[in-house]
Amino acid sequence: YQQQQQQQQAAAAPAPGAPSSDQQQPSSRLAGVYDRGEAWMCRKKRRQESLRLEKMESEMAQCTFRPILANSTTPRSITPEQSRRLFNEQVAWRQRVEQKRESRRSEQEEKKDAEVRAQRRAASEGPRRALLRFSHEVGCSE
Repeated sequence: YQQQQQQQQAAAAPAPGAPSSDQQQPSSRLAGVYDRGEAWMCRKKRRQESLRLEKMESEMAQCTFRPILANSTTPRSITPEQSRRLFNEQVAWRQRVEQKRESRRSEQEEKKDAEVRAQRRAASEGPRRALLRFSHEVGCSE
């Protein structure tokens, strides 16, 4: 029994010349704490990431919508004829838009011009008509 105790003590005892745990330098003890903290932080991040992935997978499992997407690996090709036709349609559409815009613009300008002409005509005829009306009411002739 004594031999077993001596063997256990010998195994637990530090090697000769090695500092005991109480005699270790503070920097080496701090390095051990730092390494353990780093390892703990790494385990924590991995655990959080795995929990996040599990949560996302469980949410997706509850989702009833399953979109059916076209096979995107095969690109659609447009023939040169289709390309020209689409281009010509675009050009024709743009021309129609420009024509409509221009016709509206010209209608607005004509309307403004007609208003200006009417105002000028009323301004030029206004005093003369007033004079004729006055002379007619008084009984005078021009």
